[in-house]
Amino acid sequence: MDGTLTAPVLDFALIRSRLGLQPDEDILHVIHSWTGQRRQEADRILLEVEREAMLAMQIQEGLHELMEVAHQRDAILTRNQLEPVTHLLEHHAKYAFHPILTRAFTPVKPDPAPLFHIAQQW
Repeated sequence: MDGTLTAPVLDFALIRSRLGLQPDEDILHVIHSWTGQRRQEADRILLEVEREAMLAMQIQEGLHELMEVAHQRDAILTRNQLEPVTHLLEHHAKYAFHPILTRAFTPVKPDPAPLFHIAQQW
């Protein structure tokens, strides 16, 4: 969503810094490799940053025009959690998307599995 349906507001450098990651490390892949207290703390940090970004959320310019054209096949595939997706759909872009895949669907993008799943749903 961030940078596609919504204007980019997530500060990935800040997230990596708070998690102790290198600039080139994939945030979700690293977090998914952690366990126990370390994983719980990382999840907490990521949720906190995402909630702050959610409150600053603005839809991307041209979204409404795009949705008028693309209304037949609408899905969301995001590495975000469900809460910001729900916020977007309830407050900014009241469109029906199906399916909606968040980072709870693994493996996460850029793995092609989520796209195959969407294609099967359609």
